[in-house]
Amino acid sequence: GEKQAALVGHHLIGIALAVFYVVGAGWVGVSPDSLLAALGYGVATCVFPWCLVFPALGFGMFGRNGPPELKLFTSSLLNHLFYGFGLWWSAKVFWLG
Repeated sequence: GEKQAALVGHHLIGIALAVFYVVGAGWVGVSPDSLLAALGYGVATCVFPWCLVFPALGFGMFGRNGPPELKLFTSSLLNHLFYGFGLWWSAKVFWLG
């Protein structure tokens, strides 16, 4: 059940970070429906895995020593850019700006 627990945990962290984004964006005076802010936040959520999780798994900083077929750096960057895009889209749909 480790995969299921990791998947649920990953998504719960994503939900918590989304709430933090909306609250934090208002706190620093940035509109949550700013595309640049949302994409930047999405990329910023990669820092922890790149600098701590990947090295802890033996893949080195930014996953450079990981299996080449996984393309860890690129796939995590693109996935988190889409996360940022989803934050922006949700803010637009729900008029959070």
